[in-house]
Amino acid sequence: MFIKGSEGTKIFQFVFIVMIFACINNASYAQAIITYNGFDVKDKIQLDQKVNSQTFQQSSSNNEIVVGLKFTRIPTKPQIKKLTRDGIELLQFLSNNTYLVRIPQGFSLNQLKSSGGEYLFQIPAESKIDPSLLNVGTGNLKLMVHVPESVQESALNDLLHLGIQEKDIKSREYHIITIVTDASNIKKIASIPTVSFIDLDQEYFSLMDVANNQNGLGITNTQSTNSYGLTGAGVVVGVSDVGPVADQHIDHKDRILVDNTNGGLQSYSYHGNHVLGTIGGAGIMDEQYKGIATGSELIFSPINTLHNSYYIDNNNMVITNHSYAAVLVNGSEYGGKYTSHPTLTDQRIQQNDQVMEVWAAGNSDQGFQSLANGYNVAKNVLTVSGSNINQSNGVIRSETVSMGPTLDGRIKPEVCANFKNYSTNAENNYRSASGTSMAAPTLTGALALLYEHYR
Repeated sequence: MFIKGSEGTKIFQFVFIVMIFACINNASYAQAIITYNGFDVKDKIQLDQKVNSQTFQQSSSNNEIVVGLKFTRIPTKPQIKKLTRDGIELLQFLSNNTYLVRIPQGFSLNQLKSSGGEYLFQIPAESKIDPSLLNVGTGNLKLMVHVPESVQESALNDLLHLGIQEKDIKSREYHIITIVTDASNIKKIASIPTVSFIDLDQEYFSLMDVANNQNGLGITNTQSTNSYGLTGAGVVVGVSDVGPVADQHIDHKDRILVDNTNGGLQSYSYHGNHVLGTIGGAGIMDEQYKGIATGSELIFSPINTLHNSYYIDNNNMVITNHSYAAVLVNGSEYGGKYTSHPTLTDQRIQQNDQVMEVWAAGNSDQGFQSLANGYNVAKNVLTVSGSNINQSNGVIRSETVSMGPTLDGRIKPEVCANFKNYSTNAENNYRSASGTSMAAPTLTGALALLYEHYR
């Protein structure tokens, strides 16, 4: 059967119009979908509906309401200024034009609509909990509770009302309150309106635990050769590692500005000594084993203690090296997840953007998506993988290093450096080691030379 030209045109036009309406309806439906951390938000209210402050009574705290607000598009600066004048504060960007906001009791819908507001909603408590914490049972846990800085006092009051004692509040840094509490309190904490996320604090270990001892075959030294006469002179490099380095090697002992090990916080380990020598060992006992930036000045501090701005303000520290990674807990699917520690790192770097942080990627040989978890996933750090120098094939990536991408799809690690070397050890000796623990300080030393050259 054949359709005449005019009839075919009409049918085509009809089908085309139907498709347009279908697309419009689907687009409207898509706009109405709100998700947070993978959870669909079902209890949302379009601002065209009748709504008052009583509707969000469960989300109120200290005569203010903390809820999610979805905009038609990201608010402009003039819109944000108008919201502020109306007593509405954007606390935290969530996703897809959506913010956690603080609004006063008795708010006006017109105030929100005139600034592009579209939906109000309460954030489901279960969406604020990291999946690894959903089935942890009982017992004390060290939790990192995300709360926007401007409402932390309110959140602290709510935590105390839940029975959490002040002695169990371990720290407050930027947007995170670290507490110790029983696992049974997790869902109660997630129900606090000002809390946006909860995950588990992580323990960190030096990557020496999986560094390989070598017999000298195929091991390259760290000696730096450059035609610019650079030594890293005057460049202050911080090293956060295991120690103490009480038995400091002659190659770097006179250039350590600060040794924050207090005479020995941890059992002796070659790891911190080796890292220091890779960055800045002078090669006094044996020149072939000197480090990269032999004139650099060094600060040594135990794991996770180099984040204090004191070293930046008082010692002009501009580069830091971190050859350690987080312990995976509760069957975490893999590393590379943007958790509390990376978010803290990015905030810290925004506050001190003159500092470059260098992190080891890890030594897992699990293939793609095997990054060690923790700080090295941060967006503003350099994460270092390892490479081998092979006479036949040149420079190739080591098969035992961790690989990206991160869970949110970013490229990590960004750079490779020498995976194996000789460096300083106890009693003014040298030893060989391999791992991204050695690759990271190799890059750190090179950055010190670049810093000297370009400043």
